[in-house]
Amino acid sequence: MVKERNVIPIVLGSSYKNIGIQSLMDAVILYLPSPNDRSKLFSSFEDHFCGRAFKVKHDKRRGGPLTFVRLYNGTVKKGQKIFNITRRESDQIGRIYVAYADDFREVDTVENGNIAVLAGLKKTMSGDLLTTSQTAYDKAKKITSKNLNMSHTTADADNLFGISAKIPEPVFFCSIEPPSTASQQALDQALIELQREDPSLRVTYNLETGQTVLAGMGELHLEIIRDRILKEYKIDADLGPLQIAYRETPLVKVEDSLRVDTKIGNVKNSVLVRLSIIPVEDTVISHENILKFDKLPDNASNIASIFPKHMQAIRQGIDVGLNQGPKIGCQIINVHVMLHWLEVGRGTSETIISSTVTQLIRKLLTEAGTCILEPVMSLEVVCPSEHFSAILADLSRRRTSINNITHRGKNKVLDHLLMCITLFS
Repeated sequence: MVKERNVIPIVLGSSYKNIGIQSLMDAVILYLPSPNDRSKLFSSFEDHFCGRAFKVKHDKRRGGPLTFVRLYNGTVKKGQKIFNITRRESDQIGRIYVAYADDFREVDTVENGNIAVLAGLKKTMSGDLLTTSQTAYDKAKKITSKNLNMSHTTADADNLFGISAKIPEPVFFCSIEPPSTASQQALDQALIELQREDPSLRVTYNLETGQTVLAGMGELHLEIIRDRILKEYKIDADLGPLQIAYRETPLVKVEDSLRVDTKIGNVKNSVLVRLSIIPVEDTVISHENILKFDKLPDNASNIASIFPKHMQAIRQGIDVGLNQGPKIGCQIINVHVMLHWLEVGRGTSETIISSTVTQLIRKLLTEAGTCILEPVMSLEVVCPSEHFSAILADLSRRRTSINNITHRGKNKVLDHLLMCITLFS
């Protein structure tokens, strides 16, 4: 009945006071369906192991990161080699544990429907999907496509298995400094480990200022990271002023070409590239779909002859070029870059190709002009009617855009958009 949602179990308690925790755990076993009773999607892996990493915890006593994995199919074994579908990389399991609160009991195998704690994985992060090999995943994709009577494409399978799920771009960022130069290496290692546990945390190094920059989903998110660094790594790091992650977007379509002829040592490097930037309104474009190709017969023939290593250099050049806009140096979004033509001289390095593409992208952005985009938040405020005027006045000072005002019982409900920068504490 619970599975059909005819009955909803309710358990009351307090984790802080350790009341009702045992009842909650018993209720999970008694009332909730087994993982094996849910979606049969992962049965397409047949006898192969398949599971998703949902948590990474660093444990110095057990030699480093412990990866918590939900087993959807098959059996995972101690010392087994696995394939990380999300990152397209191989990894190897060391020891396997089963967690009982803070107690970890070592086992040799764990079967599907359970949670395994895997030690020794060096590349796996939270959210990654794991299996035994690339071959096992390719076979599972074909079986899934056949069972669902759909055309078999990589994108279809990746969407079904949750491979293509993207983490939202950070909205807030600030600098972080160690208390002393001697603590810099320890802070860097702490940030590496925290990024692995929390993929929504981004850490970059600003070459111009020499600062380490944290980017996260909100003010509270970054404060929690700082508290964890203090409590878990004993580093009293300082956070700089919180800033908003503005973005830029081009105003009009622009097309141009650039030729670079240079000599490095005794090697002559020559590149001719023609690109256009195309603004796209109100559409989130994934990183993989930014680059488009001209389909005119002559241009398409030229593009088809481009070597894979040169194409990779083009993509790298585009990434660098779109990283800083001409107006305030923010990342460029909502844009397609179309490749029309490429000529590369013999012996020309990939670095020269990337550099040429970057120069052309920045030239095109300057010609097109950009506008600044500011992040906003959808907010709902519920308040008694007698306080409505005061709250409305406060929101007006924060540049709010009111979408709707409704009643909920004796309260008024404000549905509006608010500039994120006005929410700083």
